Amino acid sequence: MRSIHDFLVLILALTCSLRVAAQCPLEWVSGGPQRDLTGLGRCSTLWDPDGAGPLPQRLVIGGALLAAADAQDQRVMTWDGAQWEALGPGPGTSGSVRVLAVWNGSLVAAGDFYGGGLSHIARWDGSSWQPLGPGLTTGIFALTVWNGNLVAAGWTGTVPTATAYLRAWNGTAWSTIPGPQTLQRPLSLASYQGFLCVGGYGANDV
Repeated sequence: MRSIHDFLVLILALTCSLRVAAQCPLEWVSGGPQRDLTGLGRCSTLWDPDGAGPLPQRLVIGGALLAAADAQDQRVMTWDGAQWEALGPGPGTSGSVRVLAVWNGSLVAAGDFYGGGLSHIARWDGSSWQPLGPGLTTGIFALTVWNGNLVAAGWTGTVPTATAYLRAWNGTAWSTIPGPQTLQRPLSLASYQGFLCVGGYGANDV
């Protein structure tokens, strides 16, 4: 089993003394939550499970074969500042989580997982993973919130004839967003000043 120690170290705080912030050297702070978590970490986000409520914001790690204490073979784990907690089992029964996002206060996971009534994307309702409609038909590598919709990106087919796959969820149904003709494999999404921005590989990219 591969440790995600290196992955977690990179998402810890990069700090320097506030007293000499303008001149101090930057350094990575070791220790903290990475000591007790193993597995394959693919993505991370911050999520507040109760919004403005008393619960602290959590660090969320998604991937596969995540394990801490008595929680084994998980796809999503959260760190509340004191301990790791599994949000599971799942989502899905096979595959892995490749991207996480927060949409309307809910934690959403997507990737190449499936099974248990879920297909590549799911929402945590506080006690279990729930589908978003019928789910999606291909692996998902990027999520973002755009104009109030949750947008997911992946691709269908194989190189060199892959086709970009973009879908938007409005809370009730999925709709198709036409993919850029020059982009075959979208790997990143962002909402910027009302625009949906997408990045990835084109037909001639290695």
